[in-house]
Order: sequence, then structure tokens, then C-alpha cells
Amino acid sequence: MRLTTEEVLRDVYLEAARHDLARSLKTGDDWVRLKEITQDATARIEAERAAHAHDYQARIAEAKQIILREEHGIRLDQPLPPGVEKQSDADRLQSIAETRVRQDYDRRIAVIKTDELDQYRDLTNAIRMRDRSEVSEQARSQSPERKRSGPTRE
Repeated sequence: MRLTTEEVLRDVYLEAARHDLARSLKTGDDWVRLKEITQDATARIEAERAAHAHDYQARIAEAKQIILREEHGIRLDQPLPPGVEKQSDADRLQSIAETRVRQDYDRRIAVIKTDELDQYRDLTNAIRMRDRSEVSEQARSQSPERKRSGPTRE
């Protein structure tokens, strides 16, 4: 299966976000959380791939049934003339069903990757907030007790 330009860009952006996040990690807990996020996303993608491969024929059959119901359903926008029945070509039906199953699979993989990216952003924000609070605590602790060396106005 060929990747589209959008999928390639999403994967490159995800990898860049992962590397950027790795540079800002300072504690062991941060590294553990990064590893958990990456492993969880990888496991979810592998589970989706396995389910897609295992249930492919069932998904195709279900998609065909949905397509047939859509085609033979009553349409108020463009009703067929009386006495004319709608006919579906088997090859066309197979092609449409395969396209829908592939698009559904691609959407599920994209959701998993988006969730992974959101978790990376959450971890990055948590690290930044922690760093800001540490810097502000250091500034507060230094400012009041800090004595000036040298002459004063007094």
C-alpha cells in the first residue's frame, strides 16, 4: 500500500515531535512516560493492522451490504422512474467496498497517530510547566534573602 503525501508528512512531523520532546526530557519519569506513549501507540497500530488483515473479508462483505442498502434505498432527491430497477455491477461493488474499507482503516490509523501526537504535546506542556515553576521558585528563593555586596545608600 502506497502512502499519500499527507500520511508521509504526518509521519515525519510525528517523528520530529518525538525527537524534539526527547531533547527536553530531564527525569527518568519523563523518559518512562515517553516510552509508554510510544509503545502504546505502536501496540494499537499493530493490533489494528492484525484486525484489519484478519477481518478483511468480513469488512468487505459488510461494506458491500451497506453499499447495496444505500443504492437500493428510497431516495427522495432522485427517484427512479417507475418500472426501472437499480442494478449494481459486481466489480464496481467490490471496488467501492475495498475503497471504503481501506479508507476506514486509514482513518483509524490516523486517529491513533493523532492521539500519540496529543500525548507528546501534553507531556511537553507538563515538562514546560514544571520547569517554569522550578525557575520561579529559584527566583523567589534568591530575591528576598539576597544581600547586596558593596556600598549601600544607608
